[in-house]
Amino acid sequence: NREELSLSKPRHDDDAWFADAFEESLLSAWFSFKRKVSLSEHPVLKMPMPLVVAGGASRLAGFQDLVRESLTLSGIPLHVNEIRQATFEPYSVARGLLIHATLSAGEPVETQLALEAA
Repeated sequence: NREELSLSKPRHDDDAWFADAFEESLLSAWFSFKRKVSLSEHPVLKMPMPLVVAGGASRLAGFQDLVRESLTLSGIPLHVNEIRQATFEPYSVARGLLIHATLSAGEPVETQLALEAA
């Protein structure tokens, strides 16, 4: 049996390649985000805020360390006071897509349905 993949402490060349690919993807996303917010003077960007990560990859060992490192390397002028994992909800993407499809179709959405799905 192979050990659990760790993005912050890869044990094999394949794991190191995988961790590098994740870091490159994160840096690319951060630089894109940085270009978009660099001219903004919105006060919320100056406040300390949490960063919530979600999805399958975010559950890999070392993912939060990789996010923290890539955020620092990007030089984005945000003060992230914590990085935390979102609660795992297996149907959250499907619920979000259903809500989006319903809203896009112009059909009325019952308040209770929208609240339950959110």
